[in-house]
Amino acid sequence: MSRWNIIFLLGWISVIQAQCPTDGILVSSNPEFCYIFKSIPTTFDNATIACAQLGGVIATIDNAFTNSHSWVGRWGWIDDSNTTYQDWLNNQQPNGSQYVSAVVNAKSGYWTPASTYNSNPYVCAVRYGNVTACPGYNYVYYPPTNKCYKGLRYVEDWNSAEYDCQRYGGHLASLNSLKEDIFVAITQVIYQPYLDNLQWIVLKYSNTTKQFEWSDGSPATYFRWAQGFPQEPISSYPYGAFNFHSGQFLNFEAGGALTGEICEIASNFKV
Repeated sequence: MSRWNIIFLLGWISVIQAQCPTDGILVSSNPEFCYIFKSIPTTFDNATIACAQLGGVIATIDNAFTNSHSWVGRWGWIDDSNTTYQDWLNNQQPNGSQYVSAVVNAKSGYWTPASTYNSNPYVCAVRYGNVTACPGYNYVYYPPTNKCYKGLRYVEDWNSAEYDCQRYGGHLASLNSLKEDIFVAITQVIYQPYLDNLQWIVLKYSNTTKQFEWSDGSPATYFRWAQGFPQEPISSYPYGAFNFHSGQFLNFEAGGALTGEICEIASNFKV
């Protein structure tokens, strides 16, 4: 029996006949998403990248329909939705950091914790009716922010980096949550491994408000500082950077040069 046959064994689900990739389906219980099934096993991080390239994320499990043997995402879901449905085998919900994801068994429908280094098939959830998500090559799309992210490799200071991102129609990236932080870090490490690990982001200290702000002037409320950071006095090190190998923040002096930046731009998704 195919590992995906559980989809069709649930007789109360009617499959919608509509345009969707040949390896994907639409279902009436969740018609706004196209579910794309990938049977070749891969790690959680590589599955995250593959789904991002399709303009989606690893599918979340909101009801028994989506139970099949595949990656199902990190706790709290990588798409930032709440975990409202759980089905752990023998109550195996993890309570530590060893396991950060789960797989679903097609025969039993139960979840089991799994290391992200293991390889499993996966299911991508892509919002149905979307056009191409991102405007150019090597961008990755993150649905919760409806933004596209891309690393650029230039040796320059923070102001020049922001100018470059504006030329592409965006800004240096703002990272407002741990999930967004992790997503950007994973995609840059795997999707663009040739980039150097330190990249400018839009974080900038304001001497007027005495706090770090994003490009629109809103206060930054999420920080994940590397050990020994932020450097002080902060007014002398006002510009934020991101180490995408660790997912941590750093701050540097005015005029300091790094070898790259992460730009974000609004996607052209129809939502």
